[in-house]
Amino acid sequence: MKKLFYSVVVAAALATDLNSCSKTCEAGYEGSDCKTAVNTKFAGTYAVKDTSTTGGVASVFTYTMTVSAPSSEPSKINISNFGGFGTGTTATASVDGTNFTLTNTTLAGVQIQNGSGSVNGNSLSFSYTSIDSSSSATSHAVGTK
Repeated sequence: MKKLFYSVVVAAALATDLNSCSKTCEAGYEGSDCKTAVNTKFAGTYAVKDTSTTGGVASVFTYTMTVSAPSSEPSKINISNFGGFGTGTTATASVDGTNFTLTNTTLAGVQIQNGSGSVNGNSLSFSYTSIDSSSSATSHAVGTK
């Protein structure tokens, strides 16, 4: 009887230990098989509504931007027409889970700083500061695939 009890206790302990194991994926990958690049959830074309505030005055801009997920860099995204600065402009960002952080850059003569955001399903929310020769603006935007 003691052997049976001991066997049941050991089996329960092993089952609990096996269930508590979690797989750690290589940086830039996720999923049960660790083969899904973290940047793929961001990829797509978004219709963006961007509210920019300069000197207490808010203006709303709409534009389309495209996010691509380079397969060679699973923790990066490239954003074409970021901020509506033109289809020939591209911003880059690093990705961590569902969040991204823009690399400070200059697009069409405008400095883009302090950019960050997140993805939730088909929605991409982000904020950033834009600075040109005459003013600074803070923008909050939402894009929908």
